[in-house]
Amino acid sequence: MDLMTNKTIRHSSLPKLAECPCFENKPGEAGAAAARGTRLDAAFRAGLSQEKSTVELLVEELAAVAWAVATVEDLARGAKILSADEECKVRTPGMEHVGTADAIIPERFLVLDLKSGQVRNYREQVAAYALGLMEQYFADRWTCVLLFCDLQKVVTHEFTYAEAAELVEGILKAARDPERKPVLCDYCNWCAFSTSCKARVEAVVETTALMVAVERNGEDAHGWMLETMLEDPAMVGNFLKQAKVFDVFREALEERVKQLLEEDSEAVPGWRLRSGGTSEVVFGDDLVRLVSAGTISWSGVVGALGNMSGKKFRELWSREMATGEMPAVIRVGTERKASLVAVKTTKSKEFKS
Repeated sequence: MDLMTNKTIRHSSLPKLAECPCFENKPGEAGAAAARGTRLDAAFRAGLSQEKSTVELLVEELAAVAWAVATVEDLARGAKILSADEECKVRTPGMEHVGTADAIIPERFLVLDLKSGQVRNYREQVAAYALGLMEQYFADRWTCVLLFCDLQKVVTHEFTYAEAAELVEGILKAARDPERKPVLCDYCNWCAFSTSCKARVEAVVETTALMVAVERNGEDAHGWMLETMLEDPAMVGNFLKQAKVFDVFREALEERVKQLLEEDSEAVPGWRLRSGGTSEVVFGDDLVRLVSAGTISWSGVVGALGNMSGKKFRELWSREMATGEMPAVIRVGTERKASLVAVKTTKSKEFKS
């Protein structure tokens, strides 16, 4: 793994580097979520400057941006809001990269950043903004407000100059240390070294060795191992974190095995290709025709298909309805599913104006 210590560190990379000092973004993988975020950001800036936005947004996206703009205006309490790109450049001591905040209210010592999607940790990123802005405006304290517009949720981080400097300088020092070592974290799949990282390879080796040792000791060892881990939360957490690494390697290896078996059905002992089966389906236009003829009811069709997610319904409404307010039919039901995510405890709180 070729770890580069002279690569320019971006403000947005600081939360990842706080977890793993070797983190590096995969090149050219911004993705649809990033493109959406850029569109929302452009509309947000236009709204704050009271200019007409040329960005096309869905109904729920317009509502999300309108909420964010109104929230910033409430926090400003009449103070001047800087939102133009050139007005929001942030130069942080110790960083070559020039960051760009979404909005700044110098009179209130506030910096605001629009975020889409789920709530994630951005504390280290906004700490760098705070440090740069305290330098620029000769302040000893700064407040950073994160606007999670899709959820209409506000999270704030407050920093003194000393707190911001200690946090940012610590991350930069660790990231530039030639002796730094990679750490398994929630950002591994986003990293350029996701399949070659030493920490991930070692996790696979260690977990595989453990499985082999258990297998050699027979069935009794299986029960002992499971019971031992269940009684030790720290052991369970560490084992799961290591085991999840297998998914990355498994997907890559499965693709390779498929290629080999397509060329030679006996190439990989113990594996064979299975052709995709066929299944009966009723196409949507046939369902519409049957309902229109009165053969079956719409309630029966909808009941059979099940509930639609709120996101899909908003997209449907935006696509089908040129005008008109969306009805308040979206409810929080009982279909919520839990999933495990590796997290790091951070200091954050609800913002109260």
